[in-house]
Amino acid sequence: MVSTKFMFLVSLCFIGLQVSNTATINPCTAAADCAATQKCIPLPGGTDTVCVEVCTTDADCGGAHCAPATDPDIDSKTDFNTCPLLGGLGCSSDADCTTDPAAPACNPFMLGCAPNTAIATTIAATTIGSTSTTTVPPCSSGSGSTSSGCVDLIVGGSNDCVSMASYCTNTAYKTLMKEKCPKTCGYCSSTSSSSSSSGSTNTGTCKDNASDCSAKSHLCKNSLYLSLMKSTCPLTCGYC
Repeated sequence: MVSTKFMFLVSLCFIGLQVSNTATINPCTAAADCAATQKCIPLPGGTDTVCVEVCTTDADCGGAHCAPATDPDIDSKTDFNTCPLLGGLGCSSDADCTTDPAAPACNPFMLGCAPNTAIATTIAATTIGSTSTTTVPPCSSGSGSTSSGCVDLIVGGSNDCVSMASYCTNTAYKTLMKEKCPKTCGYCSSTSSSSSSSGSTNTGTCKDNASDCSAKSHLCKNSLYLSLMKSTCPLTCGYC
């Protein structure tokens, strides 16, 4: 059994990466088309422009960095912060995020599917009730396991690594899952487990980098997501 304190602290690690907002992402041709908290920004690798929420903390970015803009908005300004615009498979509304139950919300900061506040809160609520004690691994932003060898750091209980496996390839939680659940998620250094556990499809050097590429294949030729689909689902979309 895992202690209440242990699971609560681990939950804080997950909650720290939660996505706080969902919204419909709208195209724009001028700054006036967007809300006061948004900027009209060209999509990476394309000519389309959409309204993107200006971030204030890393939490807005699902754990990625909220940083000063390096690419100008439609008015050639860079005096604002943005999240990386390559989260998930891309979306324009929550309706595009129905495939993965762990990522049902279209994050307006990242333009990608991610967990929403309700789901992140549920993770915390369901951890209360255990009684025994164990050592708590520290929350951090490392890219791999913090223990020797390749082992999961959260084992046992309703919210252990096996139970949380659906978060392995989710952009908002990928860094945390690499650290806490490298074995379950297939993030060990050994190549033998990397593809079978991560849920990606691999053929030679051409592979999909998400488990639900086939379900999102309708976005392959969509100009709004073209560059994103090339990098995320090259095998499914035929971009190899």
